[in-house]
Parts: sequence; structure tokens; C-alpha cells
Amino acid sequence: MKISVITPTLNREHYLRDVMDSVLWQDYSNLEYIVVDGGSTDGTLKLLEEYKEKFNQAGKTMHYISEKDNGFVRCNEQGRQNGKRRCCGDT
Repeated sequence: MKISVITPTLNREHYLRDVMDSVLWQDYSNLEYIVVDGGSTDGTLKLLEEYKEKFNQAGKTMHYISEKDNGFVRCNEQGRQNGKRRCCGDT
């Protein structure tokens, strides 16, 4: 079963690295990682590009979307639309 992990973010470059490292270090083989950025103006996009390459090198799937959204709920909807899933759990 494929598991999609969705991380909403907005101008959280400082915290996002730890989150992405945590997902990258998971050993579940059928994991898809999606970051939905609400249009950050800090270094988030550069960091996302850096980590997309790290995920690729590790043979893992990472996608990100960066566009203005209408807050956390809409952000999660965008992530879910891009993921393949049968069930979803919010934390």
C-alpha cells in the first residue's frame, strides 16, 4: 500500500529541513512525500529543490506545489488531490 505524507508549509524554511529529513529517513519503500507550500517568500523553495534531489537520489518520491492558497484546510486538499490514497489521517 502506498502511503502519502503531506506537509503544509508557509515561510518555515528553518523547520522544514528537520521535517523533510524525518520523512527521508523512513525505510518504508512505498512512501510518497508531498509538500504543499502556500507561496513562501523565504528560502523554502530553494530548500524544496534541494530535497527533491535528495529524495530522487535515495530512490524515493517527493513532489511539491508552491502557490498561494486559502490556508491549512485548502492546502491539505491540494496535497490529497495530488496523492494516491485509500485512507487519510490528519495529525
